[in-house]
Amino acid sequence: EAVDHFGDSDARELRALVASALIVKAAIHGMLGDTAAAIAACDELSERFGHDDAREFRALVAAALTVKRVLQGMLGMSEAVVAICDDLVALFRDDDSRELQALVATALTISRAVEGRISGPEALIGVCGNLLDLVGVGDVPEPHALVAMMLLIKGAAQGESGQPAASIATFDELVQRFGDSDVPEIKGLVATAVASKGERQVETGHALQALQTCAELDRHVGALAGHQKRALEWQTGWLRTHAHLARGERPVAMEAFRSVYATFLPRDERMMRQMLAGVPELIAAGAAERDLVDILSSDQAKSDGLLPLVVALRERVGEAVRAPIEVIEVAADIRERIATRVGATNSAAPGEVPA
Repeated sequence: EAVDHFGDSDARELRALVASALIVKAAIHGMLGDTAAAIAACDELSERFGHDDAREFRALVAAALTVKRVLQGMLGMSEAVVAICDDLVALFRDDDSRELQALVATALTISRAVEGRISGPEALIGVCGNLLDLVGVGDVPEPHALVAMMLLIKGAAQGESGQPAASIATFDELVQRFGDSDVPEIKGLVATAVASKGERQVETGHALQALQTCAELDRHVGALAGHQKRALEWQTGWLRTHAHLARGERPVAMEAFRSVYATFLPRDERMMRQMLAGVPELIAAGAAERDLVDILSSDQAKSDGLLPLVVALRERVGEAVRAPIEVIEVAADIRERIATRVGATNSAAPGEVPA
C-alpha cells in the first residue's frame, strides 16, 4: 500500500518509506516461498532508486541486489553477502537519523536472514536481538513491519537451534504486539508466527495445544487475501494433519490431509517440494500408506504430477507397478528416503521396535 500511495512522490521522506516497504515486501515474499515476487520487489527498488545518490538509497539498492542474487540461488556469494551487510552497518552506524538506521537495519536483517545458516541459527538470533535493540528505542516510532519480521526470523532461528520454548515465546511476543494490526503485510507475518508456533508445539509433544493453535490460525488466515491466504491455508492443513497424527487420530488426520491435497497445485514449486518432503514425514508419524495412496490417487491430474511418489508408495504396500524406467528409479530413491525417515523415528521412540 505504501508503494501504491506514495510511489510517485518526490518527497524524500515518502521515498524513504517506499524504499523500506519494497525491501520488507521482498523479505515477506521470500519467507512465503514466492521467489519470483521477492526478486520483482528487489528489481523495483533498484529501478526506482538506483540513480539516487543519497546514502540510504544506495545502501538499500546494494542490499536489494544482494538479496536478489541470493534468492536466485547463487550460494557461492555467501561470504560476499555477509561482507556487504557488515559494510552497511559500518557505514551508517554513527548516523544520527533514526529513520536511516531503521532502513539499514532492514537491509541487514533480510540479507542475514536469507543466509543465516552461514554462521548457524545461534548467530542469527544474536543479529536479530541486536537489530531489535537498534530500532526499538528512541523518539521515532518503531517500524512495525521490520520489528515483526525480525521477531519471526528470531523465533525460527531459536527453533532450529533447539530452543523450542524460546521460539514459541518469541512467536507469542510477535502476536501480542502486532496481532491487531490492520496492515496486510503485518497480518501475514502474524499468521506465519502462529503457524510456526503450532509446528513447534507438535515437535515438542503438545499436539492438543497445536490443534488449539490451529483454531487461532484459522482466524488470522481468514483476514488475509491472495497468495498469503492460500499459502497459509496450505500450511494450516499440514499442521492440523500432523497434530492429529501425533494424538493417534489417524482417520481425522487423513481427512485433514485430504483437504490439503484438495488445494495442491502441481505447478506450484513450493507446494510440490513440500508434498514430496511432507508425505515421508507423515508416514514416519504414523500415517497408513494405503490411505495416502488412496488420497494421492483420487485426482488423476495431480497424481500424474506426483507419479514417482505414488509409485514408491504403491510398491511399499506390495503392489506390482509398471512405469517408465526413470520413474521407477526416482521411486526407488523415494522409498529409500521413507525407510530412512521411518527408521530414524522408530529408533528415537522409546519402547518401539525399529522397522
